[in-house]
Amino acid sequence: MKNLLCRVSFSAITRMVLGIALLFTDQLSVTFRYLIVVIFLLPVIRYILHAWQQTEMDVFFAGYPKLGVVSHFFILAGIAVLYVLVLAHVLEIYTTSYFWWILIIIAPAIGWYLLFGKDPAPTKVHEHNKRALLRTLAFYIIPFFFALNYAFDFSTPTVTRYYITRSDHTTHVFNDPDISEIDIYYFYLLPAESMTGPTRWQTVPANDYYGVKDYGPYKGKDSVNYLVMDKWKGRDSAAVPFRERFQLELLPTNVLPVRQTVPFSLYKRFKDGDYLNKEEHRGLLGIKWVSYH
Repeated sequence: MKNLLCRVSFSAITRMVLGIALLFTDQLSVTFRYLIVVIFLLPVIRYILHAWQQTEMDVFFAGYPKLGVVSHFFILAGIAVLYVLVLAHVLEIYTTSYFWWILIIIAPAIGWYLLFGKDPAPTKVHEHNKRALLRTLAFYIIPFFFALNYAFDFSTPTVTRYYITRSDHTTHVFNDPDISEIDIYYFYLLPAESMTGPTRWQTVPANDYYGVKDYGPYKGKDSVNYLVMDKWKGRDSAAVPFRERFQLELLPTNVLPVRQTVPFSLYKRFKDGDYLNKEEHRGLLGIKWVSYH
């Protein structure tokens, strides 16, 4: 019973359950921080226990309790899919291209094959255990390295505060049958320190109304520079006879907003008129990363 409990505690199935839990955990939470450490240390502790007992580490699911109708093939396929999902979840903090994502996914498999793929299976117990540990760590080390960089980064970040004047997204259509279309999301950001006051509606002449565009610059009669946030025209019911009335919603600022591409996960968290705090971190291991609040 004790031996069975030990196997279950350090089995691949246990690590799969922890990996699934990791997918539903916020990357900057305390739970995520310690989950990645536990997942990484499980195969190491397992290796130490087998080395101490001088027993052989099980290969995949050999020697584990029967799994019923669930075949090893489907479980191994599930492990592969889970690995890709966990890696994507860990790397979501970083801004990187798809090329690096693909390279990070296949690099452990290539490295393992070049180092051990052509060698015959070891006959000695300690050599078998060492290879089993290295095989596991080959796939664990990259996500653990990148997760450790931000999960345990307690340095003081550089904070830049922005005002989201508006958000937008475009859809690009491709002729490639494998990639029919892709959505790109944008924020139009204005540095908060450039704002010298709140937005307000101001009645303006017709020439001023038609001469400016939404989110374009406008210089008021008070010689103050503004950003046009919205436009409105209608009839002034208080005047006889009725006459048209023109108004602009103005935000006092000397700069124009800058368009920035953002991931969908960030796009859906904020709306127009929100303040966005961009925190740039040095990273525990020297790899810079950014968080948004």
